[in-house]
Amino acid sequence: MPYAHRQEIIAANGVEFSVSLRLSPPSLDASPGSDITSIGNLVIARTNILRVYEVRQQPLMLRQNRPVALTTTGTRGRRGTEAVEGEVEMDSQGDGFVNVAEVKSVSKFEQELRPTETRLYLLREFRLHGVVTGLGKVQTLATSEDGLERLLVSFKDAKVSLLEWSDSAQDLITISIHTYERAPQLLTIPPGFVTYMRVDPLSRCAALLLPHESVAILPLYQSQVELDALEQENGIREVPYSQSFVLNLPEEVDSKIRNIADFVFLPGFNNVTLAILYQERQTWTGRINELKDTFSLSIFTLDFLTHSYPNIARVGGLPYDCFSLLACPPSYGGVLILSSNSVIHVDQTSRTTSLPVNGWASRVSSITYPPVQASLCLVLDGSRLSFIDERTALLFLSTGVVHPLTIVLDGRVVSRLQLDQSVAQCTPASSLTLVSHDHLFVGSTVGSSPLLQITSQADVPKMGEEPSQDDMDEDLDEDLYGATTYANTSKSGNGTSTTFSGNDAQKSLRLAVKDSVPGWGVIQDLAFFVDTHEARLVPDLLACTGIGGTSTITRFKSHLPSVVKRKIQTLGGNRGIWSLPVRREMRLRGSRLEQPVTLSLEDTIIVTSHATSLPGVSRVFGKSPSGDVQILSRAPGITLAAGTIFQRTNIMQVMTNSLRLLNGDGQEIDTIPESDVTSAQVSDPFILVQRKDGTVNVYSGDTAKRSLNKQPIFTLPNCLSSSLHIDRSGKWEARAVHRPQQQGTESLESILSGDKSTQWLVLHRSNDNFEIRSLLSFEVAFSSQGLSDLPSVIENFQEIAVIGTDSTQHPPNDVDKVVMATIGEVGPLTHLVVSTKSNVLILYRCVLNNAPSEGRQLLPIRFVKILSRIFHVPASSPRIPRLLIPFTVGTDDHDLHGVFISGVNPVWVVALSGSPVRVYPDSHKIVFGFSTSSAFKSRHDFLFHSDEGSTLEQWVPGVQLGAELPYESVQTERMYSKIAFHPDTQFIIAGSTLQRNFSSFDEDTNLIWQPDVPNISDPSCGASSVELISPSTWEVIDGYEFPQYEQLTALECVVLESASSPSGYKRFIVAGTAMDRGEDLATRGAVYIFEIVGVVPQTDGSGRYVLRLRCRDESKGPVTAICGINGYLVSSMGQKIFVRGFDLDERLVGVAFLDAGTYITSLRSLKNFILIGDALKGTWLAGFQEDPFKLTVLSKGRQPTPVTNADFFFGSDGQLSCLVTDEEGVIRIFEYNPRHAESNNGQLLVCRSEFHGHTDHNVIATLARRGEENDQSDQVDIESILTYGTLNGSIVMFTPAPDAVFKRLSLLQGQLIRNVQHIAGLNPRAHRMVRNDAVAKAMTRGILDGELLNVFPSLEQRLQAEMTAQIGTDRRTLLNDLVPFVQLW
Repeated sequence: MPYAHRQEIIAANGVEFSVSLRLSPPSLDASPGSDITSIGNLVIARTNILRVYEVRQQPLMLRQNRPVALTTTGTRGRRGTEAVEGEVEMDSQGDGFVNVAEVKSVSKFEQELRPTETRLYLLREFRLHGVVTGLGKVQTLATSEDGLERLLVSFKDAKVSLLEWSDSAQDLITISIHTYERAPQLLTIPPGFVTYMRVDPLSRCAALLLPHESVAILPLYQSQVELDALEQENGIREVPYSQSFVLNLPEEVDSKIRNIADFVFLPGFNNVTLAILYQERQTWTGRINELKDTFSLSIFTLDFLTHSYPNIARVGGLPYDCFSLLACPPSYGGVLILSSNSVIHVDQTSRTTSLPVNGWASRVSSITYPPVQASLCLVLDGSRLSFIDERTALLFLSTGVVHPLTIVLDGRVVSRLQLDQSVAQCTPASSLTLVSHDHLFVGSTVGSSPLLQITSQADVPKMGEEPSQDDMDEDLDEDLYGATTYANTSKSGNGTSTTFSGNDAQKSLRLAVKDSVPGWGVIQDLAFFVDTHEARLVPDLLACTGIGGTSTITRFKSHLPSVVKRKIQTLGGNRGIWSLPVRREMRLRGSRLEQPVTLSLEDTIIVTSHATSLPGVSRVFGKSPSGDVQILSRAPGITLAAGTIFQRTNIMQVMTNSLRLLNGDGQEIDTIPESDVTSAQVSDPFILVQRKDGTVNVYSGDTAKRSLNKQPIFTLPNCLSSSLHIDRSGKWEARAVHRPQQQGTESLESILSGDKSTQWLVLHRSNDNFEIRSLLSFEVAFSSQGLSDLPSVIENFQEIAVIGTDSTQHPPNDVDKVVMATIGEVGPLTHLVVSTKSNVLILYRCVLNNAPSEGRQLLPIRFVKILSRIFHVPASSPRIPRLLIPFTVGTDDHDLHGVFISGVNPVWVVALSGSPVRVYPDSHKIVFGFSTSSAFKSRHDFLFHSDEGSTLEQWVPGVQLGAELPYESVQTERMYSKIAFHPDTQFIIAGSTLQRNFSSFDEDTNLIWQPDVPNISDPSCGASSVELISPSTWEVIDGYEFPQYEQLTALECVVLESASSPSGYKRFIVAGTAMDRGEDLATRGAVYIFEIVGVVPQTDGSGRYVLRLRCRDESKGPVTAICGINGYLVSSMGQKIFVRGFDLDERLVGVAFLDAGTYITSLRSLKNFILIGDALKGTWLAGFQEDPFKLTVLSKGRQPTPVTNADFFFGSDGQLSCLVTDEEGVIRIFEYNPRHAESNNGQLLVCRSEFHGHTDHNVIATLARRGEENDQSDQVDIESILTYGTLNGSIVMFTPAPDAVFKRLSLLQGQLIRNVQHIAGLNPRAHRMVRNDAVAKAMTRGILDGELLNVFPSLEQRLQAEMTAQIGTDRRTLLNDLVPFVQLW
């Protein structure tokens, strides 16, 4: 039996649910006294992904190392800091004078005038073992103590979890989980039913919708009096909730309640009040003449003491197309009801006020509407509504257009609803959350989710005023989301008609994008392609993403790509490379002058160390006048570290046997002998040296005298790893243990930053103690025992372990290197990076500890584990040490800080403010030396010495970071739904769709119906075309547009027999279409065969290609699936499958056919086998023979399932199986085995495994991956991996698993399920289990859950050892088993 490993290489993106609350206290950067203000938290969710953000308002972050004028017009510096006569001129001429007033902190008045920005900072990302269906915030009894709110999360399988934030662990802690999956209402679930949750505004209870018109009620305690009354207890209980119960609405509230569409809690009532929108009798558009206005609204209260539910209002006769409710503010009360054609307000007295938005409203409903403007024609299907103040709401249409909706009151009664002109265009909304009074978060499942700032007319700058930073960023906002406009405030024609205009007293609104959560939406198609224009031929994954205006072609990359700008083979550097900004001496009229002290000094010196044989050579390079590099000096030996010292005027070079001080020209000034140096680091004015015996020496220099101290100022034995760290945030400054500063030990950075930066020594001792010592006193400021156990949280303890303790008390030391570095862009955070000997990378985030320290002064910080990643190191690769190299590179907006890890299969560790820390593979196979460099007039450059030699490179422009894989988005004017790659010409073929008005015709092509007034719109349909796209420029070269009403349903690159090719075969582009001409005419289809041919070259010598139509074959049914087999074309035509040959490259000739199912969704071929997937009949396996031509059914699935995709899947030992997915997200493995007892002599496919993916795997791409080379054989194993694209934007990869590996990892899954506390108290086994009444036991064996197995590397080493001991293996074996699944393609 073949086994598979399922892994989401890209998680679900977009936002389906969101809630704003105060979940966590202000983080490290938003602590009291800081100029950063924490607005609150924003929690978003999509499928199984939950993210917690902190919304911060902070001064506009400008790029570091850029000269910025901090003073404002009309203000002066403090007295005594004014520039002397001629100083400003000297500054502009660059003679080295620094105006101290410009680098000192600005005044409070100046801080208030500085522009601010609002940004989303990610605190934590969680992958849940459940599908989120709702988010809510509640206040419990503990809220009065800590001031924090709690998070309620509902799940698809009728579960509700109550979570709170743990500041010590930087994690969500489960308070309780409430399950209703065994309730009688869940025994039979109606098709398409989804549970969702609503929370009372006063946190008195939460409600979860269940099937069969039932609601699960969870009461919450809000006061001690309420607790005593309900529970008859005197003390506060540990749980903040009462016993939940299920409320059957038809039996206990109103017998007419059926088919619930939505429900909300109403504010402003003493008792809990619920409004339910339901449809007593169902209807549809075709039955409007017989039955319409079928929706009703019921408002009733909940009395938990008497268990009575009196109905206080009921309104019937609402339009049949109502779909959503929104509770109104308590000042006037009621609810707003959204329907497809109108907005209706209903108050608690059953009074209704309606607003039509098109001419259809009065035609499909008997409600008396006010007159509608003739030009007003909106469609509210898929729209969202949210209040931004008491009388104003924003209406987001499905197209992304935003309209203000004003509630006009007559006293406390709603007199009319007024819809104003559109104010903005953004992505279509799936959820709206008011973060603050002037910030609205728009969650979207089809694109990016923006955070909008709302300003009224009073806040708009008047003519002549200086624009704010928001205006400066307006161009960027318009590029992303279209131009923002102002609402028209002209007077309305009359008070009762529906118009876009308001009155003079109304405020105009303006929406500006402050930040956004990136997303690309649904994945409609996938294709692998290789770009021959890149130096390294690595396949990329192309995806058609998004819908409508958010549609893009997204190019996912398996590595972080870089482009080679130039090759510099003279550098060398297989033992290290360093690019340094040195202030070299200049000659002026016979005198020697130093370059001025500036923050934006470019690199001028490159130090390399190269050794093909001992002792090696170290060289110092400078730039020649022509721009090339030239050697300034050489020295025998290997350099371990190099850096600038003495305010960047000199170079410190640490070698294996000495410390060399060089001048700006690379000439040796002084040297200090050392011995057996294994690692070193330079941080002005300190030099860290670690010897082979574990001794650490710290040297320092005198900046004033520009000389080195011959003896180390600090020595410490028994160290395994050591490094230096500079904290520039100023958060550690107050905790540093100060002593009298040595003369001349100030660094340039500390001088220019007002002495806010502090320097620290990071150590890992041989007794497994982790220490941080201040370089001012060398006293221990942080100490924690047991680093080799890789704990989840590293706390600071006062007790310092004694060197020489028994090592048997600790687990085997697996830690290799420990480095502290800043990672991020705007306001980067300090991280602890740990690499192990078992090729595991662990990242800890530094978190402020608010608990006061007792005794001596210690750093109030702790380190929380946030990431664990396994390295892939082939067994045949050379043994090259991994180096953890922090770097800072300039980007278009901000400086980006990260860590580069060299060696075999190097990786990048980077993070953006709104994304978690990501680990991206590098495009090189081996990197020996790495350094950022600005020596060639660019702050985007990197210097590499790799298996390709010494190169100067930069990241490929346009590549976006933040997701699990780097990607590049190509903005398109059309929506692309199909994509294919033509390997012969290296072109991309994509199928595009445009929405056009649909008109119905009869058999004689006479128009049946057309609109009679302007506000009655035609229905729309898609108009398809095929386009030929160049991957180098992403321009459309040629295309073919299909006739009206003909839509593209399939697009493949197929090899067919061709007489025009010498080999007898040629690749053609085959498209299948369907013609939808209305419900009165049968659907037809056609097969199109295109060829990419070259035409006469242009005058400039460049070639040109066109898409030439070779054949069009019309069919009596839609062509929904296409594939090729042995040079023949296999296509579906309604319920039949045809095999046809391409005769003379002109026409299709049928050779075989098969009556298959009802609607063919997929066709896959392998040699003479065809795998068929049908939307109703399930999976079929057919065989094709040529002599004579015959297409025969070999086997079928036992149970008919709605198959969306089916493909062949090979196990690790070559076993063949079928991987099938259905519309509910269930993945099944079928096996064709005539010898099996259940196969009925091969007539039935045997189902081996069922695995629930909880999302439709709608597209698939197959790729062959090379395995590791075997030294004992010349053969290389080829693995077949299947890549799926889903409707929630995730990408899933199925990889074959060997039998022995599967058995071990299957046992590990059981240990992880039982012994690990999972987020929200969810059960991973139940999450993947498929409900199948035809079998006695769930068939979960066969597919490994990669999301669950990824938890194992992040566990503490002690817990890993306990789990592996119980399954009879060891930790390293399991880590090696997981390595093949880390690879992509």
